[in-house]
Amino acid sequence: MKKTIPALLITFLSFSLYAKSDAGVFFNMNTALQYWSKDGTNSYRMEKSPSASIMLSNYNLFLFNSHFGIFETVCLLFEDDFSLDTNIGIAATAELSPKICIQGGPAFHLYNNSVSKNGTYYNNTYIGFGSNLQAKVQLWRFISAAAGFTLSLDPYWLELSKESGKWYYSHNNDFLNLAFNGYIGIAFDF
Repeated sequence: MKKTIPALLITFLSFSLYAKSDAGVFFNMNTALQYWSKDGTNSYRMEKSPSASIMLSNYNLFLFNSHFGIFETVCLLFEDDFSLDTNIGIAATAELSPKICIQGGPAFHLYNNSVSKNGTYYNNTYIGFGSNLQAKVQLWRFISAAAGFTLSLDPYWLELSKESGKWYYSHNNDFLNLAFNGYIGIAFDF
């Protein structure tokens, strides 16, 4: 996590040089359905959790009169633990009026969270496919109301854990994480 966050922020800043960018504060409702198989046993789990988040978004729209391009979102989720959710993908946007726009598209998805339980540190990473769709309404100059959702499908999971000063690595290819995150809040354009 210590190396992942700076790398993603550097990528975000490099996108920002040529893109429309915003930072927002949001209320989120997350729902995730997980499946995994280990030692011949199939397991399922569903999680629902509200959270607060800070989301940074970049939309570099350089094709077809600035309607298509690439985008990146970096979302810091404050749940029971700390989570990082990012999407990098193909973007499309539609302006319904000078103050209302809809933007988003399919993406490569990476989710990472860190938590400590009973003296053991765990760092989990999900890798897969995602999407983001967001509607923005300009309220005043650089301030907008924003609402949207992300949908992700992650078929790959890996974990780093530290116990009694020793690091352990594990992964599971028989894994599937389907997650939906709806959010609403205020975005600041820059």
